[in-house]
Amino acid sequence: MYKICLTGDTGFIGKFFLNNLRKDFEVFVIKKKLYKRNIISGRNIKNLSNFFKKKKIKLLINVASFYSLDERIYGGGGGALSSNLDNFCKLYNANYKFGVDLLAACNESNVKYFINISTKMTSYKKIILYAFIKKQFEDFLKYFSYQNKIKYLNIKIPNIIGKEDRRDKLFNLLKKLKNNSSIKMTNGRQKIEILHIDDVMQVVLRAINLLRSGKHYNKTYYLNSKYILSVKNFCLLCCQLMNKKIHFKWSAFKNRTNDYFNSKLFQPSFPNFKQVHDLKTSILRSL
Repeated sequence: MYKICLTGDTGFIGKFFLNNLRKDFEVFVIKKKLYKRNIISGRNIKNLSNFFKKKKIKLLINVASFYSLDERIYGGGGGALSSNLDNFCKLYNANYKFGVDLLAACNESNVKYFINISTKMTSYKKIILYAFIKKQFEDFLKYFSYQNKIKYLNIKIPNIIGKEDRRDKLFNLLKKLKNNSSIKMTNGRQKIEILHIDDVMQVVLRAINLLRSGKHYNKTYYLNSKYILSVKNFCLLCCQLMNKKIHFKWSAFKNRTNDYFNSKLFQPSFPNFKQVHDLKTSILRSL
């Protein structure tokens, strides 16, 4: 059976991948004891490389990430400096350094293929720190493939929803709200692009086949959803499908400087991508 290694298996997307990939592949995951993210050491690369050689891994899927809305790196007082630096280190280690170490280990152990799951936020003009660091790894991935034999596909995804999702996201907040409760919001004009986790899974399976066939490699593709709507309309639709009456206090908060207000489909899109579910079905399957 074809052997795959998966990172980020404890998160929503990674866990979903793991459960589905096991149907057709022998899947291994990287545990924390194998890799210590806060230690800058060649020992991490050696441990990973030995692990890949021992298990005879042919392809690696990188889903691991750390997300934070805290944009601050320095500044503040009363202990804020320490917490801000800690937050930045977590962002850097999970979204850049870990990926670089993975690539080095793949090269040392002759892992042939690398699939990276990234975010479409790296293409927005109003970028956040999380997306900026993810973009640095994408650039390194491209550079690394020129210097070495590994072949990759970089897949950039929008907002993903699914039934087992427990992340701190708008959709999950709406699910938690009780009927007739109230919540303060911005004006709700920001745009949100929605895709169900089933759509991402079918693309990853196709990406594996494309890499193995040698037809598509060393490329970045976007998963473009047909459903891009305002946050306000998304909230109202969710409440309708959840059979809830929520009192939204629109414009109670100011919009953030990096909020996204444009409806744009990025290119190139993943070859022959067709969404499995429409918007209403995606929401209902995620409840």
